[in-house]
Amino acid sequence: MAEGGTKKATYVAHQFLPFMRKLDPQKNRFDCVAFDGARNVRLAGELIEKHFPMVTTVHGAEHSATLFFDDVFTRCAPLKLLSNFSNRIRIVLGSTRHAPNALFKKVTKKHFGQSLGFIQP
Repeated sequence: MAEGGTKKATYVAHQFLPFMRKLDPQKNRFDCVAFDGARNVRLAGELIEKHFPMVTTVHGAEHSATLFFDDVFTRCAPLKLLSNFSNRIRIVLGSTRHAPNALFKKVTKKHFGQSLGFIQP
């Protein structure tokens, strides 16, 4: 998996099950397991539910939201243009180039009392 391969549901479930069995041998203490919305981990949650009957799997929305915004910012031309522009500003004033980044931090510290930075996408 370290090579960046896809993690199958059985692999993900078997990463959790030994710890869950150790902490809860009677299978009556775990009642909720939370995963993101990716298909492989949703299926892993279902596998865990089969081993721990009292468990309910909760699926987060981060994965779906990420896919949605990826579609929006890559398919909508004005938003893609805005995204590319903000990325260029971040590249110039952010940490990729030392001299502009140092100047940006110095100026923002002088004007705002603390140096500002960019949140990476």
